[in-house]
Amino acid sequence: MIWVRSLSGLVAHALSGTEAARNPFWSPDGGSLGFFAEGQLKRVDIDAGSPIKLCNAPSGRGGTWGPGDVILFTPDFRTPVFRISSAGGTPTPVTTLDPSLHTTHRWSWMLPDGKHFLYLAANHDLSRAEHNAVYFASLDGSTNKLVTRTGARIAFASGYLLSLRGSTLMAQPFDPDSGELSGHPLAIADEVQTDSGSWSAAFSVSDTGILAYHGGGAPGTKLTWLDRGTGEHFPIGEERALFNTPRLSPDGKRLTVTIGNPGDIWIYELERNVGTRLTRDPAYEWSPIWSPDSQRIAYGANFSADNLNHIYVMP
Repeated sequence: MIWVRSLSGLVAHALSGTEAARNPFWSPDGGSLGFFAEGQLKRVDIDAGSPIKLCNAPSGRGGTWGPGDVILFTPDFRTPVFRISSAGGTPTPVTTLDPSLHTTHRWSWMLPDGKHFLYLAANHDLSRAEHNAVYFASLDGSTNKLVTRTGARIAFASGYLLSLRGSTLMAQPFDPDSGELSGHPLAIADEVQTDSGSWSAAFSVSDTGILAYHGGGAPGTKLTWLDRGTGEHFPIGEERALFNTPRLSPDGKRLTVTIGNPGDIWIYELERNVGTRLTRDPAYEWSPIWSPDSQRIAYGANFSADNLNHIYVMP
């Protein structure tokens, strides 16, 4: 659920009806929130009322609420940015994807004049990441120009564009009327948590310049056995990394897991406690599962010419 807390207090309260909410964003007056849940874009008032549906959004990738009750949002992971009224209605696209460069427009940010906005354009094909960039655009479609190359979401406040360089948050003077950068970028926070799989990052900034961020850099964990009888822990392997979807083989001798983001699939031989990398493609492989005879792995990946997700099988 979405929880709200005043920065001057210690008590937070949950907003009713916001179960499974993701990627919330504020209205200009701070009285309402937009968010994504249950395959929909919704809004909720902070002080009273239940959430209302604005439109369908199967897998929302960020929203921004500007003056004039205009909401910009990305409804799915391979779409341009759309516009909708904060009262609901039929969304209309405000950007156009160029498939030769990008497969997604997301993490839009409305600028103070209510006529221009920023957005991140990226490509799911990791071999084409050099095209990932922030663009400056107008709601009427008359302006669309590259601002800076980056691989994560951005924000604007107090005359500065905030963007990431690795896990370091940078601030550079930016003119929101012309869309031009000036001066030199300054590092303002180190080891900001990022999610390269969605080109997102855990930071937020207010119009008054207050910055909140989640530190710690890229998250990591260790694979560990838990003995149900004694409660003892036994490590699998030695490394600490970003592990996802571990699956034990039916014969109980091996474990497969996705490591990293973008991820590769590894196999651990449990008796020897040794890991072997199974895939080495630049694409993202995920969710490996075993065949019943423990001899093959099926997994999802995106490294084909059609740039779509497919299921592959490997011995």
